[in-house]
Amino acid sequence: MAESSSNTASLGCGTLIFIALIVMIFGNQNDDLAREVRGLRADVQSLADEVGELRKQQDAEALPIQVEPGGAKLDGSTAPGGHE
Repeated sequence: MAESSSNTASLGCGTLIFIALIVMIFGNQNDDLAREVRGLRADVQSLADEVGELRKQQDAEALPIQVEPGGAKLDGSTAPGGHE
């Protein structure tokens, strides 16, 4: 007589529902985290853009002072240590 042994596992309906609930609960946390990370990245990009604009404005407003070889500035005044 041949004996057949079966190594099968059967999950009940309640177990499957419990597993689905766990996946659903912990799966939503990753979505919230991903959404928060996307928002933070957008905020950082916005700040980087604003800093870039401020640097452009600062560079445009900062006029270099040019000194002639005799010590007089191009606007007619005298540079410190220059000749009057």
